[in-house]
Formats: sequence, structure tokens, C-alpha cells
Amino acid sequence: MPNDNMLVPVGIAGFDDVIGGGVFPGSCILLITPPLIEARLFGLEFIYRGLEKNIPGLFIAMDESPETLKLKALRYGWVLTSGESKNLLKWVDGYSSKANIKVNDTNAIKRVSGPLALSDISIAISGAQALFGTKSSTYKLVFDSLSTLSFYSSPETIYRFLQVITAKVKTSNGVGLFVITEGMHSPDFIMTIRHMMDTIIQFDDNLNFNFQSELTRQTGRLLLGRNGFEVK
Repeated sequence: MPNDNMLVPVGIAGFDDVIGGGVFPGSCILLITPPLIEARLFGLEFIYRGLEKNIPGLFIAMDESPETLKLKALRYGWVLTSGESKNLLKWVDGYSSKANIKVNDTNAIKRVSGPLALSDISIAISGAQALFGTKSSTYKLVFDSLSTLSFYSSPETIYRFLQVITAKVKTSNGVGLFVITEGMHSPDFIMTIRHMMDTIIQFDDNLNFNFQSELTRQTGRLLLGRNGFEVK
């Protein structure tokens, strides 16, 4: 049985109780969701609940700008700027440049030229990991999303890139959450990505979820309320 003191809490209300307390440091989670489910809200709360416990977080944003995501988070009371001010929250912005939004780097946000800039994304991740290693024994990472990468790069390129990123997460004792949209990819692509992960979380259109790891398989249902997600 896992030692609860070793586990990193996902932080969603009731979720850790269902899955046995959390996930191990060095875990990579694949979050599979239907197109209409706003999975990035789950990712934002995953990061925010870590920040509440002084667990650093890195959000790689391919589908919306960090500025937009911070505003979305505020609707649920998740004040992400407090994490930025403590140097605990970092962003990699792969969206703004491709959307022709003219913005510069900040202390918290590293801008890259878009989803094709895989080397720059990898370097930015390494920089955040090095910083987090001076602050905490673990950290959380969200990559939103792998589906967007697939519009710009071949499956083989994504596999190679993801092998590097997941290795970085595992060797630095982070917990990575990688988002992918159901119904947009071939079965072979999904199966290959799943093979690189330790844990799978899959949502349906009603926020019913399946959780699968080496230690447990659990099911449940989430509700999204005023303060975020909770297990029904």
C-alpha cells in the first residue's frame, strides 16, 4: 500500500479520497476528455490547489493565453497571481504568438513562437524545473494540450518530444497532467501516448470519470460548482 506521506494530492474536492490519497511524485497523467468538456479548468484547479500547499506549478498553454486562463480561474476564486508573486507559478505561452497577440515575456510567463517551437518549450520546462527544485520536493505541470501539438507536428515528432518531457517530469519528482481530446486522434496515436503515462483519467460528457493507475481503478462523477470541481 502507498505511504500517504509520499503522495501528491490532486487537490480536487473528494477526488483524492476516491483514488487513495493522491499520486506518486514522478507520475505522468493522461487526461482524456470529450471536445465540449473544458479540461483546462481541471488543469487550472490542479495547479491552484497545489499552490495552496506551496507546491509549485507550471502550465504549458497551447490553446489560450495565460492572461485569459488567469481570468477564467478568477471566476472560481482561484487567484493564480498570488502564486506568481511567490515565484511558485510559471507559464509557457505557446498560444499568443500564433494568435498574433503582441505580448512580452514576464517574470512568470515565457513566450514561445507556437506549437512548433518544441525545443523552446522543452528549454522553458527545464528552467522552471530547476527553479522549483530549489523550493519544493515536487511540483505540478499541466500540458494543455497534446491535441493542439498534433495539428502542427507528426505523430513521431510528438512521441519523441513527449518521451523527453515525461522523462523530465519523472526524474525531477514532478506530477504531470497531459490533456488530450477524445475523438480527434487515431487509436494508434492514443495507445502510444497512453503507453508513456503512469495514470489515465478519462471524462465523459457528464463528467463521469474513470481513473486508472498501477495501484487502483476507480470511477466517480465530478460536479463543477462556484468554487471548482468536486466529486459527487
